[in-house]
Amino acid sequence: MPALALGFPALQKRIEAQNAQSAQHQAILQQISAHLSTLSETHSLSHSIRALRAQITAQALSARLSALAAQVGKVSPGRGAGVRVEEEELRKKLEGMRREVEVGEERGRELWSGVGAVKARKESQGRGEGGVEWAVADEEGLRKILEILGQQQAGLDHLTKTLKEAEEDVETMKQAFGLSSGQAHPAR
Repeated sequence: MPALALGFPALQKRIEAQNAQSAQHQAILQQISAHLSTLSETHSLSHSIRALRAQITAQALSARLSALAAQVGKVSPGRGAGVRVEEEELRKKLEGMRREVEVGEERGRELWSGVGAVKARKESQGRGEGGVEWAVADEEGLRKILEILGQQQAGLDHLTKTLKEAEEDVETMKQAFGLSSGQAHPAR
């Protein structure tokens, strides 16, 4: 709070009072810092102990569950037994067949897109046009491309808007500092 100080002795008293107040504040800050470090240590210790207990409990429960699963296998061989050799072979065959079907489907899509391109080429030749004509062979691919291009255009629009706003800010700062638009540094 500003107060009238007349002469150097009054200024000296004010400086001493401010130094005393600053020392009090430093002492309080040191107390707070010590208290916070104590709280942090107790907090980390208690949480690390809790985490360790939870880990030990989880390991014990996992061991008990494994033991129970082993006992279930002994009591009821049909339910708890592992996968038999025949079942494993069937699973491998099914996975192989699934891969073959997926490869066949993909190849079919490629062939259909080729058919579309051939049809488009045949139609353009049938019309007798000498120029190159574009035809859509894959509607889904075209849709994805248009979506990506739309997102890119939105990003470019946003960037252009941001640059225009920044350009206006730069012009305002140039005017405030006495710089003209073509001048790189202020006149000396």
